[in-house]
Amino acid sequence: MTREKLFYNIYLLGFVSLAVAVPTSNYVMSLSQIIMAGAWLFYGHYRQGWKQLLSEKIGWILISFFILHVIGLIYTSDFNYAIKDLRTKLPLLVLPFIIFSMPRPTKRFLEFVVWMHALAILVASIIGIFLAQQKGYINYRLYSPGISHIRFGLNICLSAVLLTYYFFHLKNLFLRICAAALVLWYIVYLFLFGSVTAFIILCILFIIGISVFIIRHTSLWGKISYAVLLTALIVGFVLVIRETLEPFLQHSNKKIDITQLEKYSADGHPYLHDTIYFGKEFGQYVGLYYCPDELPEAWAKRSKLDYYGKDLAGQPLMATIVRYLNSKGLRKDARGLAQLSDEEIRWIEKGVANAQYMQSSALKRTIMETALGYEHFKEGNGTRGNSIMQRFELWRVSLKIIEKNPIIGVGTGDVPLAFKQQLAAIQSDLSATSLRSHNQYLSITIAFGIIGLLWFLWVLFYPLKIKNLYKDGPYMAFLIIIMVSMINEDTLESQAGITFYVFFSLFLYLLSTTKETVKNSISNR
Repeated sequence: MTREKLFYNIYLLGFVSLAVAVPTSNYVMSLSQIIMAGAWLFYGHYRQGWKQLLSEKIGWILISFFILHVIGLIYTSDFNYAIKDLRTKLPLLVLPFIIFSMPRPTKRFLEFVVWMHALAILVASIIGIFLAQQKGYINYRLYSPGISHIRFGLNICLSAVLLTYYFFHLKNLFLRICAAALVLWYIVYLFLFGSVTAFIILCILFIIGISVFIIRHTSLWGKISYAVLLTALIVGFVLVIRETLEPFLQHSNKKIDITQLEKYSADGHPYLHDTIYFGKEFGQYVGLYYCPDELPEAWAKRSKLDYYGKDLAGQPLMATIVRYLNSKGLRKDARGLAQLSDEEIRWIEKGVANAQYMQSSALKRTIMETALGYEHFKEGNGTRGNSIMQRFELWRVSLKIIEKNPIIGVGTGDVPLAFKQQLAAIQSDLSATSLRSHNQYLSITIAFGIIGLLWFLWVLFYPLKIKNLYKDGPYMAFLIIIMVSMINEDTLESQAGITFYVFFSLFLYLLSTTKETVKNSISNR
């Protein structure tokens, strides 16, 4: 084996390892890129590699986004954070440089990478469910044991797209069955996982895919039937939202006369009708009919957890108990607690504060949590504890920061400082956190202004003109996945997110443009 072939094979090992690592491990992501860089260094043929790199526009487009961050150093003040951010964004520079200055992999190898990526997701999802069962499903993030649950959901969406594409294009029956089985598993997993972002993205991709097929391949009646079906689905979705919010709508305007409420429990102990400490949930005061003389003692007979301590999710256990009883319409006394099953006691111990959460789908649960967060915010209780309301608060703050620095932004390193100052200025309950905009478009505009946002949009869309990528289904689906995810997440501000974007931008470009016979092979060097 020649030196070139040895180090090229090592490069391919790093390449496939990176595809496996993107949905599973930040550490292996870094290690894989180091392996690829080392193989590139020892492979040689730098002049030929440089010529090849110069001809690949998509690589330079991604590199230009890294250059934008370097330019942002000119007017930044926090160089510690700026250097950290540049280190996170290194895949924008490293991956295009290495991948396009090495010989192109064969089509067969690229298809093998698709399956390895899918296998990695399958293994990670099984491990995640196993860990979640061990922990009692306390934290849905356990479903994604290696990386952020949101980034893991994006990997699932992309893999589902590629496998669906293969299902319709492969001739091998066994591989088609495997592709279909994996996609079905992804759907089941996401249902258990409750990843709303991934669900929304898959629904968008499904609707777009079906719509394109209907428009291209069906008669007028087929198009009309599809329009009716799509309308029915939208109406059904609206009805699900209304049904979920019905308790809130029923009780939101209901007035309570404390003087007319019963003063004693069935066992003769006084009730405390609290309207302040426990607040409201779905229009109801949670603390009505609370009996502090009975509930702690009754709880001690059903559980070993301290009533005045924390539940297994780290929340005040007393509040979890009271909220759970309220969600079932029970009084917060000994007789109310006695009506709960042993399973429900275990749920409360694990931090479940609403009976509906264990009986509803992930979609309904998210709608309920959003309504509850909005209610708390409207009552003046801030945004803490509800990620959706926190996003609205952070978006509002982001726009205020942009108003102050609209053209070129605050620079690469000053985004956290700008948030800290603006959150403090409006006395937000998030001022003690290190949260950012949770919207990639806003993040880019804060750092680099309107000029930077336009540059970023060019980086996203211009590659579609290269080799007619706008006609390539998987690449278009990937772009939709990325763009939708960036509405409610800083997708590119983490190692997993930026590596996912850069690697699969390049990978899907190679998959679309590489033929079975590769001209830039090792034998031609």
